[in-house]
Amino acid sequence: MLSVKTLFEHAPSIPIYVISGFLGSGKTTFLQGLLAYAASQGLQPAILINDYGDVSTDGERLRGQGYPTKTFADGCICCTLRPDLNSALTDLISQQPDVIFIEATGLADPVRLLDQLTHIEMLSQAFVAAMIAVIDARGSSQQMAGYGLRSFAETADFVLINKCDLAHWMQLARAVQGVQRKNSRAKILLTTYADVDFSEVLSQQGTRSAPATARAPQHDHFHTLTYRAPCSFVPEPFAEVMQALPDEVWRAKGFVRFHDSSKQWELQFTGKEFFIGQVSLTPQPQDHLVFIGAAFDRSALLAALDSCLVPH
Repeated sequence: MLSVKTLFEHAPSIPIYVISGFLGSGKTTFLQGLLAYAASQGLQPAILINDYGDVSTDGERLRGQGYPTKTFADGCICCTLRPDLNSALTDLISQQPDVIFIEATGLADPVRLLDQLTHIEMLSQAFVAAMIAVIDARGSSQQMAGYGLRSFAETADFVLINKCDLAHWMQLARAVQGVQRKNSRAKILLTTYADVDFSEVLSQQGTRSAPATARAPQHDHFHTLTYRAPCSFVPEPFAEVMQALPDEVWRAKGFVRFHDSSKQWELQFTGKEFFIGQVSLTPQPQDHLVFIGAAFDRSALLAALDSCLVPH
């Protein structure tokens, strides 16, 4: 069997792996695993990260870990950032990486993104080797159904049904059956912390033609708020605000400081689950929080966050 390195050395152009999935499903965790595996194989990756807020939190984290990263923020890569995508890919390709990883915002339509990546001018330089969807085993990806966006699973070569350790067996069964109904050819991988056989994923070297049709996704109903903290927070009221976020807030993430610690902390919020831990990144990202959801009251959230700041 050919090694991953051998496959890439003989590829006619640079393989692109697109990672999609709903907010908080585990895309960045999966990407970090891919990057670690690529490094162990002596591969040089290029990374394209897209966040929907006007600060790319995921890009900051990967850059702080020493990975070369190109970031798009304040828009969805499949539509509002479309004019910049070809330029960014051309720039990355000029650096002659072995592989390109694209992590799209959780609001991106993978069909529209695939359409862009298969434009004729790109085909001689790079090709889509695999589409990878990451979904939450507990069904949080179903939140998308009411907004008319195409399911990530429909276009995927691999579907990671992630967070299996947190799901009931009936939830797992429903998730598997749901994917199989939408896409009978996809390889389904049941995962915890998005841990897979990365060699299997990176050995996928398929090619595709562009979809016959691709509709423009509508994101007007998605709201974002980027909050740049002017100073440290008081821990207790900050935790209360995070734990009381309205149902309309689906995802929150970012970096903050507290008055009783010199450390920077990374926050992750998904589906009412709230995680926070100390980080030490170089360069150190600006303190900020990004909130994503549907029609939530941004003014009320701003006021609540302001009330948690250390009084001057």
